Amino acid sequence: MQQLEVTPQPSPGIHLVVAFLDALKALDLERALDMLSDDIVYQNVPLPPDRGKRRVARTLRMMTPPLITEFDYTMHQIAETDGVVLSERTDYLRGPVVDLSIWVWGTFEIKNGKIALWRDRADIGAVAYQLATSPLRALARTLRAR
Repeated sequence: MQQLEVTPQPSPGIHLVVAFLDALKALDLERALDMLSDDIVYQNVPLPPDRGKRRVARTLRMMTPPLITEFDYTMHQIAETDGVVLSERTDYLRGPVVDLSIWVWGTFEIKNGKIALWRDRADIGAVAYQLATSPLRALARTLRAR
């Protein structure tokens, strides 16, 4: 007897997280912020968390043009259970002096159809190395494009 392989449909929480990341990819901060609860907690571990939508908006605006002109991501794994979405992805951040590819483990808690917690973790050593060498990679990318 042949077994039928069943692939479940993505959950509403997974749809929300992917839509949120896609809004960031489009550099559409207003759309991304609409998906966050007013009391959102956002943390890039080991940095201290931002609490509240206003503080998160300020942090995200600091990371957008002119510093970061392009954000993209590759989703490696994503799963949800009981309103918690776990993601394993690579984030790509590009700009005039920024050229980063960061492997990220993300936790998103969904409450009342909004993201109430967004916590990302990455290898801080790898991030520090990329930050130190990022201007050279950005310059090389610019020269290749000419």
